Amino acid sequence: MSDIAEVKTIVLSPVAAKAFDKLTPSARRQLSEALAAYAMHGIGDAKAMVGTPTVRLRSGDFRIIFDEDATRIVVLALGDRKDIYR
Repeated sequence: MSDIAEVKTIVLSPVAAKAFDKLTPSARRQLSEALAAYAMHGIGDAKAMVGTPTVRLRSGDFRIIFDEDATRIVVLALGDRKDIYR
């Protein structure tokens, strides 16, 4: 068994990239750190979403909706929890 962890590549969809650019610098940093921790170690409050193959990652008042496979995470949407599920 190898001690080297596989780090997943993080890819932002065009919609997610646009939403990310509109966030404050502190919110961008918070979400970047949450995604990096999940991609490297699987750490975070992540849950499978009901009725879809996507996953929700919670970071404070923000949510990240993504799809993942063995090597990458594709971020579909991100934003404030009050707006993300609309």
